[in-house]
Amino acid sequence: MKNLPTLTEEQAVARLKLFVEKAEELENHSFTKKILEESSGVTINFTFDTQGGSGFVKRSGPEGDSLKAFTIIFRLFVEESWGRKGELKFNFFWLPTIYDSLPRTVKIAEIIEKTKEVIDLHNSYMLARISEKNAIVYNNFGTEEPTRRALIDTFFYADDFHVDESKRETFLCWKNEPILFYLLENEFVKALAWIMDEHIFWLADLHKLALKEIQS
Repeated sequence: MKNLPTLTEEQAVARLKLFVEKAEELENHSFTKKILEESSGVTINFTFDTQGGSGFVKRSGPEGDSLKAFTIIFRLFVEESWGRKGELKFNFFWLPTIYDSLPRTVKIAEIIEKTKEVIDLHNSYMLARISEKNAIVYNNFGTEEPTRRALIDTFFYADDFHVDESKRETFLCWKNEPILFYLLENEFVKALAWIMDEHIFWLADLHKLALKEIQS
């Protein structure tokens, strides 16, 4: 792991405040309202008659511009990036360094332990395999393990951010198979919603407690 630079208390506090601010943006985003108001899923229908069969595949839930706009904010929390000099990084990988730069009161020490628990949960979640719908899903991840990290990174870096050639190739293979793509896109959306609700919002609440302790 790369050695991160030491932060001043002021720099650490600025990053925690930014984390909370961006978490609130996620909470108020149209994606979040849509995912809470309706279920996200894939419907596959087939009908047969004397002329043969026909069918359609439909995915319900956030999509299009709402989903893309959401991921622009969301990736700031989960991308495996250390950032450029002067860039205010506050992702999961920076949090230990941020908290190491705060005054170590009893309350802060308690918050650090809880923060570590959430980060461990997040890492385990990202390294786990996606839920297996059928063989077609696992057989189309190229050489990568079909983990949630691989799924999220493929959607992030094959179509929207810093396009990666190998991920783009995998992504286009998915797009050529409508049933496969809808299943994976639905899995992607569900993963974003889970991380937001179970990891990001929980951490934002802990950061608020830490900031209150520092300012008291």
